[in-house]
Amino acid sequence: MWLFSIVVWVSGYLCLVFGSLCVACGLFYLAEFAEEYSSWAKRLITHSLQVVVVIHVLLLIFENFPPKCVLVGLAAHLSYFLFLSQFPFVELLSKEVVVSCTLCAVNNYLWYHYFQDSYYTTFSIFSFFFLNVWLIPLSYFLSLTVKDSALPFGEATVDGSGGSTPKQRRNVSIFRFLQRKKADFIPTLMPAGLSKQI
Repeated sequence: MWLFSIVVWVSGYLCLVFGSLCVACGLFYLAEFAEEYSSWAKRLITHSLQVVVVIHVLLLIFENFPPKCVLVGLAAHLSYFLFLSQFPFVELLSKEVVVSCTLCAVNNYLWYHYFQDSYYTTFSIFSFFFLNVWLIPLSYFLSLTVKDSALPFGEATVDGSGGSTPKQRRNVSIFRFLQRKKADFIPTLMPAGLSKQI
């Protein structure tokens, strides 16, 4: 029986490692998606935020959850709308972000204590937290990389095109074209001995 216990423990830890790796790959993919298609990411966050707000209103009307928890969750999600107009360029130390982060922390605390005192399955609690507490903050967190990919010139727009004038858009498209072709040109310009060392 001791061999079976060892196999179960080892396989359980391997499952945790591979599960964490899968989650990390998924988060990396979502961050890349938000960086590449920031206007779609904004639209997706907007619709998700609207759905979560409607769910909070329905929870307040039809369920027996504590009104304090639901109202704080609703206030937190309404505060996320404040900096959606500037998405993906979010200032981390702005008043809107500080207020929404504070409300997010209070929301987590209240729901955690509510579910600690109530009996629900772990799957039910995780599902509730994922959709109603963590989805929108996680979406904003994943989209923070979009700001890093902005070009240093021109005025940035929501879709990441780099500017609103045709000249600025042309400069951005030329810069992106050269960035993509960089790998093709650099090996041909290097001396033969140097490219073998790299």
